[in-house]
Amino acid sequence: MGLTKTQYRQQIKQRKALLSIKARAIRSHALFERMEALPLFQAAHRIIGFNALPDEPDTEAFLTRNATTKEFYLPIVCGEFLRFAAYTGKSSLRKGAFGIFEPVGPQVDSGDLAVDLILVPGVAFDVNLNRLGRGKGYYDRLLTQVKAHKLGVCYDFQLVAQVPTAPFDIPMDSVLTEARYQLSPRL
Repeated sequence: MGLTKTQYRQQIKQRKALLSIKARAIRSHALFERMEALPLFQAAHRIIGFNALPDEPDTEAFLTRNATTKEFYLPIVCGEFLRFAAYTGKSSLRKGAFGIFEPVGPQVDSGDLAVDLILVPGVAFDVNLNRLGRGKGYYDRLLTQVKAHKLGVCYDFQLVAQVPTAPFDIPMDSVLTEARYQLSPRL
């Protein structure tokens, strides 16, 4: 019998806590360097990204490096839903819900965004491209509204054999870690 969602969240949290600041930086750099080499990323012009929490792959250098050639939209937590604003640089961010830095500027509803790629953080992903989130459902609601390639982004140890799923969980089209790229066979 597999672990419950709560048990997976706790197990992954413990593994993340073992990462030093240096290891996180090295792994994050490797992950986003791999992403930049993907034809999928190279072809994308408008991207929903995310500003990383302290335990997620660090997106700061990646966003800064690509902001002149890509149009990034970052989430803003509004109640139970996500809205978005364009990323215009680190100086245009302010601390929002859950301590996540959010962009300041005109907000767009997710249903009004036409993007090529969605970068999706998660607690864990499995080899069947299922995602285990933090339990609030923000990304599950988002992914039903926006039609674009869904790319799960995580450290290699977060890609596991199987995560528990519920009917409302939305699978990814691919998952990228610093060491692997898992693409859906349906694409």
